[in-house]
Amino acid sequence: MPRLLIVGVMVAAILAGCGGGDDGESAQDVAQGYADARTDKDFDQVCALLSDQFRQQLGGDDCPSFLEEQSSGIPRREFSLITVDEDGDRAIATLEAGGEADQPVRLQISLERQDGDWRITSVGGAAGD
Repeated sequence: MPRLLIVGVMVAAILAGCGGGDDGESAQDVAQGYADARTDKDFDQVCALLSDQFRQQLGGDDCPSFLEEQSSGIPRREFSLITVDEDGDRAIATLEAGGEADQPVRLQISLERQDGDWRITSVGGAAGD
């Protein structure tokens, strides 16, 4: 009987660790990770947070090089996460980046839960307040 109890506990522990449970990163975690990676110009991390389809639009396997090339000559900017609005498996995050002449620029990122993980599916220009 104790052996059966141990097996039951082990199976429950294994099942709890599998699948797309709530133990992964939230939309807010991914949005904050994106803001941090953009601030640090960590293009490998930026690309890791993108959906496969969006990453393909940004150079596929060459995504980090593509983003680095696109941002060459642009000074380092601080990105801050302002809000994240979740609606089921979709979310919109608003970020603010330091702009020219110290005028902050707002942008939105769209996120979608794919296979249990939040991924960035698009990055848009200025967001409305």
